Parts: sequence; structure tokens; C-alpha cells
Amino acid sequence: MDYETKKIIEASKKGFEENNNPRKSIQSVEIGVRVLLALVKTGEGEGAYLREVSDNSGLSRS
Repeated sequence: MDYETKKIIEASKKGFEENNNPRKSIQSVEIGVRVLLALVKTGEGEGAYLREVSDNSGLSRS
């Protein structure tokens, strides 16, 4: 995982921890961005396994 992707993931994790009010943050968008970044990094145009996306996004497989 490159530096920029790690930086974005860490910022979104921090946002989840600090922000319990749903009006301050749209969590589904943040999660979607994390998944998309993981797909771009992992798939490289060939697709990706769920395990790889999970590992690169910092999210659970579920």
C-alpha cells in the first residue's frame, strides 16, 4: 500500500473514531472510498480477491 492510500485510510479511521454524529460525516461514502482505493491498489485492472481488498482497506471482509 502506498503512502497516499495509507494516509487516506488513517484519516478516515480517525474520522470514524472522533465522529459519532452521523450529520458530521457520511460514513458510507468514507467506506466506499476506502474500498475503491483498495480495489485500485490491489486489482491493477485484473480484479481482486476479497481478502486483498479487506487487507488494503483496513475493513473486515464482512
